[in-house]
Amino acid sequence: MKPLFPGTIELPNDKYRFQIAELKEENARYADENAKFADENAKFADEIIRYADENARLKARIAELEARQGGH
Repeated sequence: MKPLFPGTIELPNDKYRFQIAELKEENARYADENAKFADENAKFADEIIRYADENARLKARIAELEARQGGH
């Protein structure tokens, strides 16, 4: 948004145009931050899945060992 020239009268509409421009800039900043956090969340989701698979594998192994131990 261009600033007003010196000596120009600022109309109420001008104030809102400036506020809209500032809010658009702020929204752009937050959009960039949200994209960064979305990437991080995706990475953590992958880790959660990996650990859930590992946890299931270990629980199955524990059940197998307990069953084998109970049979002796």
